Amino acid sequence: VVVSDECTTCLSCIDACPVADTLFLQPVKTRIIINKKMVAFGVVGIFLIITAVGIFTGRWQNNITKEEYLLLHKNLDRIGHVSSYDELETDSSLTNIKTKNR
Repeated sequence: VVVSDECTTCLSCIDACPVADTLFLQPVKTRIIINKKMVAFGVVGIFLIITAVGIFTGRWQNNITKEEYLLLHKNLDRIGHVSSYDELETDSSLTNIKTKNR
């Protein structure tokens, strides 16, 4: 049994083990052994389900216009993470686009 906080479930230890069928993936407190292929299908399945839920609930797309996106992308190096209100700078070109489109 390998229990480690550093385990990322890459499952390469199963391939590297010299004794066949010694290491396997098993959820805590169960006797179920999970196949490596099922882990891959599970990860892909969870990703697809989350993506589908986002698309079908209408939360996948944002409401930013192409012009606003291009302007923000052009000024990407000037945009950062502010830690206080005093650090905020107003850019008249960005303000005009935001107020015009809303």
